[in-house]
Amino acid sequence: MIRLYPLARAHRGYEALLGDPEVEAVYIPLPNTMHAEWTIRALSAGKHVLCEKPLAMSTADAIAVAQAAASRQRHVAEGFMYRHHPQWQRVRTLLDEGAIGRLQSVSIFFGYNRPDPGNIRNRAELGGGGLYDIGCYAVSAARFAFADEPQSVSALMEHDPSLGVDVLTSALLHFRNGHATFTCGTRIVSQQRVVLSGAQAQISVERPFTPPADHACRLVLARDWYEGAAGRTEEALAGVDQYRLMVESFVRTVRQGPPSPTQLADSIANLEVIEAIARSAATGEVVPITCSSRAGATRQGST
Repeated sequence: MIRLYPLARAHRGYEALLGDPEVEAVYIPLPNTMHAEWTIRALSAGKHVLCEKPLAMSTADAIAVAQAAASRQRHVAEGFMYRHHPQWQRVRTLLDEGAIGRLQSVSIFFGYNRPDPGNIRNRAELGGGGLYDIGCYAVSAARFAFADEPQSVSALMEHDPSLGVDVLTSALLHFRNGHATFTCGTRIVSQQRVVLSGAQAQISVERPFTPPADHACRLVLARDWYEGAAGRTEEALAGVDQYRLMVESFVRTVRQGPPSPTQLADSIANLEVIEAIARSAATGEVVPITCSSRAGATRQGST
């Protein structure tokens, strides 16, 4: 069902919109290669910005965004909507309470099958490819779970020979207290899951990233496999519109000015890891990560 909403006004182009003094903030859902450019343009015009993930195509561009935001004293948030979902806040609580013991392993799968060459996700010149489209979620979730930055990464990657975009990436992220592994693919069965394991139990997040607003999410806490049903508890969380929660959080920050729930330091660190994954896949080497000084931004969630 398509919903139509009345528009207060329309503009003939992005520049005209940014030139409107009554526009306080903009949302940027443009192709990946245009995120940093138009975020900086919006900041230069005095606007707050909610930018679709990834914030930029490189760490250097993300740093330029952060510098522009600081210079203009405007708020920029990266659109990782999943972190605003109550299921992830519950995961954070369970981990902090020691429900599974020390977190040792995070395993993530995120895939879909979309071979259409005209799709923006399959256009290399627009920043397409699975790593930047959905692998960014896996990197973000692993960092959020460990509340830390990985020390090194190693990865394998396959590309579409005709389109030049990555279609299958698997990576190992080495944290100080454990490992995270993920596979993301764009020519693979549409599925997603996250499993977080410790010595005492395991948490399974069944629809971790894109649950529909009317979808009741379920977290499964399982102890020793040999305990069977006796060692398994399920927790249901009512469906919510995580996109709306993200926008509401963004508006609260703009209006009230509390600490940002999605720090740009976190966005920069996420891109450092993504770039390291791509470099490891290209060279076959383990690539060290240098962003450990920013550890802690990964704990940010909704407010």
